[in-house]
Amino acid sequence: MFNFFDKQQEKYTTENQETNDKEIIASICFYTTSEGNQVYTDVSIKDYQDSDIAALVNIMNVIGSDSSATDLLEIVKNGFINSGNVDGLSKLVHFLTLNPPQKLLNNYKQTLEEKEYLEPCIKPSHMLK
Repeated sequence: MFNFFDKQQEKYTTENQETNDKEIIASICFYTTSEGNQVYTDVSIKDYQDSDIAALVNIMNVIGSDSSATDLLEIVKNGFINSGNVDGLSKLVHFLTLNPPQKLLNNYKQTLEEKEYLEPCIKPSHMLK
């Protein structure tokens, strides 16, 4: 479902058909238009039953987690690579470098903090000097 950049139309149609066979009870879609850089959000829920609301909350939790930004970046990167569009991937990296998402920065900072915490204050190699 997430392979948006695949050149093989048959594969995309098959995956899309599998999704259409399943009943979508909740979705959140982010999009922009050709008229500007504003990001719009479209939220859809089938019904207001407990299971549908729980599905929507599940989506919101995934989007709200710091790891979702990293996962999304990985999916998009793989899409560019699989389609052979390395130039597009370079442009994506360039734009992300100019304006990095806060969630990616938070993940990176947390990883650095965890790494520093695990390192000993005095390294064994310093004791041998």
